[in-house]
Amino acid sequence: MKTKSILRGFILGMIILISSCSKTEVPDNNNPIIPPIKPPDTTNLITNSSFEINGEKSLVGWESYCPEFGFISYVPPGGGNWALCMSPGWIPSYFYIMTTVLAPIGTNEYRLSYYVMAHGSIELYIKKPDSLIFCKRLDAFNQDTLWRYYSVLDTLTTKLGDSLTVKVVSGSGEVGPLCYFDLCKLELIK
Repeated sequence: MKTKSILRGFILGMIILISSCSKTEVPDNNNPIIPPIKPPDTTNLITNSSFEINGEKSLVGWESYCPEFGFISYVPPGGGNWALCMSPGWIPSYFYIMTTVLAPIGTNEYRLSYYVMAHGSIELYIKKPDSLIFCKRLDAFNQDTLWRYYSVLDTLTTKLGDSLTVKVVSGSGEVGPLCYFDLCKLELIK
């Protein structure tokens, strides 16, 4: 008998809770309903931004100018299975990988972003048939063992024949810490 009373009380409490959660508000001038803000629609122009293909480590689509690199399985959220590990470069030269993608013609807004552990940078260039034009550099000085996300917006005007080049650059110092990168993206914001 006592169990049935407890069960009835529990069911009644659940009904009250569910009915209060499904309450709909009618907008009026004093209490308007504000729709949620939709994030901008984007397209990532880098096809191998996570340094893997079908779950296997890969630099397909990237050119390497780093004599010592590897992969680790400790990745940031959404980073798949692998992240890139690069040895630090030294001044005046530095180690990097780069990828080049076709540029949409016209004036467009882009988001350049990446996850990094240790220190390093990501750079954006417009590649013309006869030159490379620097646009943005996003530096990170992350001294702990946690992934950090960095991003920057830029508006670029490109013409027929232009490409966009993204360089992922390891930090500097002959005996500095290894640099880790993942989810290096160049997103066209629509």
